[in-house]
Amino acid sequence: LVGSEMCIRDSDMTINLRDGRELVGTMAVNQNGEQIMIVGGEEVLVPLTALTELEEPEKFSDWEARFDINTSVNKGNTDSQNIKLSASTMYKYDRQRHILDLLTTTEEQNGIQTKDRDFAQYNFNLEVKDPWFFGASASYERDPLKNQKYRYNLVPAIGYDIFNDAYRLFSMQLGAGYQAEESIDQS
Repeated sequence: LVGSEMCIRDSDMTINLRDGRELVGTMAVNQNGEQIMIVGGEEVLVPLTALTELEEPEKFSDWEARFDINTSVNKGNTDSQNIKLSASTMYKYDRQRHILDLLTTTEEQNGIQTKDRDFAQYNFNLEVKDPWFFGASASYERDPLKNQKYRYNLVPAIGYDIFNDAYRLFSMQLGAGYQAEESIDQS
C-alpha cells in the first residue's frame, strides 16, 4: 500500500537490534524516507546501522556447492607431484538437509606413488523442533597404499544446532553406528 506518508508491507517481520531488542511488526518508510517499524500501532524509528539481523521467511528449498582442485609439480632434487580434488554440496528441502562431501588425493615422489586415497560422506538431517534434528550419515573410504581395500560407516544420530543465525552456523551430532573394513591381502 503506497500512501502520502508511508509505504507499508503486508506481513510482519522480526528484526534483532544491536542493543539486544527484538521487534516484531510491519516494516514501513515514513514521509522523510526513514526506515520505521510499526509495532502495536506505534512507530519505531529503525536506522539500518542498528540492525544485526532481519529474519526473512525461510526458503522451502536452498542449495550450495563448492569444488576445489589443487595440484603441484616439483622438479629438482626431488621430483614430486600431487593432486587433490574436493567437493562439498548441501541441499535443503523443507525440514531436510542433505550434505555430500567428496575427496580424492594422489601423490607421487620420484616415480613412486606415496598417496592414493578416496573418501565420500553423505549426511542427512531432519529437523524435529528447532534447534534439534535427527541425523544419519554414511561414509566410504579406500586407501590401497595403507592396505585398506575399503572402510565404511553407517551412523544414526541426534543433532543440535548450537549457532544458526545470519553470520554463523555450528551444529553437533551424537550417534553410534556400524563400521566395517577390509584389508588388501599382501601375500
